[in-house]
Amino acid sequence: MYAAIELGGTKICCGIGHGNNEFIDTQEIETREPQSTLSEVIEYLRQAESQHGALRGLGLASFGPVDLNQDSATYGSILKTPKPNWSNYPLLQAMREQFDIPMAITTDVNAALLAEHRFGAARGVNNAVYVTVGTGVGAGVMVNGQLVNGFLHPEVGHIRIPTGGVKGCCPFHGDCLEGLASGPAIHARAGRAAQDIPIEHPVWNAVASNLGDMCTNLLMILSTQRIILGGGVMSKEGLLDKIKHQLHDKLNDYLPIDECTRGLDSVVVGASLPDGAGLSGALLIAEQATK
Repeated sequence: MYAAIELGGTKICCGIGHGNNEFIDTQEIETREPQSTLSEVIEYLRQAESQHGALRGLGLASFGPVDLNQDSATYGSILKTPKPNWSNYPLLQAMREQFDIPMAITTDVNAALLAEHRFGAARGVNNAVYVTVGTGVGAGVMVNGQLVNGFLHPEVGHIRIPTGGVKGCCPFHGDCLEGLASGPAIHARAGRAAQDIPIEHPVWNAVASNLGDMCTNLLMILSTQRIILGGGVMSKEGLLDKIKHQLHDKLNDYLPIDECTRGLDSVVVGASLPDGAGLSGALLIAEQATK
């Protein structure tokens, strides 16, 4: 039996299962400051062990940025983040102090990409990018079947793109992609929450252009086979089609997508798994940690 933890900015999803995306039990916990939040997570796992038997491994999927360099002194820590009280928190170390079992850690978007590759929209390809557009913008990148990590994981949400003069709201960079196309950025641009804005509103054309620039850059740099778009903002009906329309115009027939694939609709797709994709990916890395 494996344990999976997905840390999000507003909630933490916990689960135990036998692998292959088969969960026995799941629970959601409100994300507060680290000590009280993780004490509740640990209590959940203790109770799970008492009811279902010893845990064999634990997978952690966390909001970023996360230090994924195993040679680093801060490996497994959450790095500088706008989420209060979590900057420089040694997440992996804190869990290792509580459980003497194999563990692995990655970002929430990396975990979601692993799940989509095994069970969902990235099946059948070995080069893919999963982008979540919600409270923030993050991405996991897979090349030749392996997640891409260097001294840090990719930070697609903070790439610079044409702004059209719009002032973005990223606290670090202002008008980066996250500062223009995330949920809070859309609220700042339109004066109301994204879910309350009809798709006919001009802000969606601007956001689609921003995300179309992102897709253009990903295709040009990585020549990736699949771009999967998920997250709360992407639940807006009609937005995916607007992004693909923008991407088609921005590419201007430069890449031989129609000749090399089944067309743009097979390259840029919506996420196929429910909101629990990150938790499913965490279960996968828990299983991998024991091998």
